[in-house]
Amino acid sequence: MGHRDDLARLTPALRRFASALIPREGSGPNDAAAEMVHRTLALALKTGRQPAADQLRIWLYTTLIHLNQARLQAISEAGGAPPASPAPRSQGVNQALLELPLSDREALLLVVIEGFTYAQSAEILGISRATLVCRIARARALLGQHLDAALPFGARRHLRQPNHLRLVK
Repeated sequence: MGHRDDLARLTPALRRFASALIPREGSGPNDAAAEMVHRTLALALKTGRQPAADQLRIWLYTTLIHLNQARLQAISEAGGAPPASPAPRSQGVNQALLELPLSDREALLLVVIEGFTYAQSAEILGISRATLVCRIARARALLGQHLDAALPFGARRHLRQPNHLRLVK
């Protein structure tokens, strides 16, 4: 399997990650996410570096995250505001994910959605494993709060009540 074949095989997952990571502006396609994937793949082809498939996957995600950080930095330096997260208390898992801080969202998506190990995720993000674990724990707690707030009051109360089993003779 060649380098281009490896890139073609990894592209759908990279698109999924970028779409979950980068907020969509408006109701149309996520142009910023598509642009980040395109730039990442272009760099992979341009470098001519052909790491093993597993290392290529790590390199692609690392590159996409760095490109997104550079994009956000450029927006900030140009005096623009970074893309706003959706309004608080919006419903749905995707919206709740977008409400998470970017660093927490990156960590959670890499481990839970993309299936990277903690060690691989920490390498991609350039952080320690302990920091990664903290970010994931914080993201899970915040995600739970967002989703819990979206439930009707009666459903929240029902979910919080412990289920006590009784022995009946």
